[in-house]
Amino acid sequence: MADLPYLQFFPADWLQDTRVLSLSAKGAWIDLLCAMWTARERGRIRMRLPAYGRLIGATDERTAQILDEITDLGIAEREDGEDGTITVWCRRMLRDAGELEAQAEQRKQSAANAARVRWGKKPQSGPDASRMRPASAAQCEPDANPEARSQMVSKLDYNTRENDATAPPSPAASPPHPAVIPTLDEAKRYALSAPVPISEDCAIAFHDTQQAEGWITRNGHPIADWRAALRRYASRWNEFEKSKSSQPPASGGNPRPRPPATPASGYGESTDLSGL
Repeated sequence: MADLPYLQFFPADWLQDTRVLSLSAKGAWIDLLCAMWTARERGRIRMRLPAYGRLIGATDERTAQILDEITDLGIAEREDGEDGTITVWCRRMLRDAGELEAQAEQRKQSAANAARVRWGKKPQSGPDASRMRPASAAQCEPDANPEARSQMVSKLDYNTRENDATAPPSPAASPPHPAVIPTLDEAKRYALSAPVPISEDCAIAFHDTQQAEGWITRNGHPIADWRAALRRYASRWNEFEKSKSSQPPASGGNPRPRPPATPASGYGESTDLSGL
């Protein structure tokens, strides 16, 4: 799949598709689209309800209402799993991702076919490839100057043996090491024995967040050590919890409510790409 740092945005499609949504649902929908774009499978995310709430900045009850509104109105598709997870996907983003992948594969196949047509076989790569090819068409003719041809063949054979003897052995390519993805139970167990305080809610939030983002860093690299990532996540979690507990309550003794997130521009759904 093409690794694009941006997504296409069509203002007319956004205005048409999200006109039926409430203001809070519009803001939540653009957050969900951004999470789908950076997910391992572009266009589809799978999390539990509290993780969706942290993503859009709403309570569990309000998050459930927003997801129902988005899916009931046909803006997105949804599937509830037996393990409590909720899968949400954007039809158009999945379709666009499939087309981009097909185009990349077609360009790759066209380049391979062009190379085979030019060289008659898979082209030889490396700095010695040009030295192994004849310098002129006359050297390829079987009846043109047999003595010169015999000298050229002997020279090519000598160069081949010399290159094979002096060339250092190519190092074996080490296979890529895939990131180890822990289960939710493994994350909870590690939280109990970690050298830093990690609550069970923090472990669940970390696992849900990384599950939605595909267990990759901000630079797009796989997470090499999920335990270290969990400890770093827990340090920010603990600082956030400490800052919440130190905030003075609002007038009347009730905590001050959080302001709603400002909705941003989003991603259209209904326009047919074939007409663009």
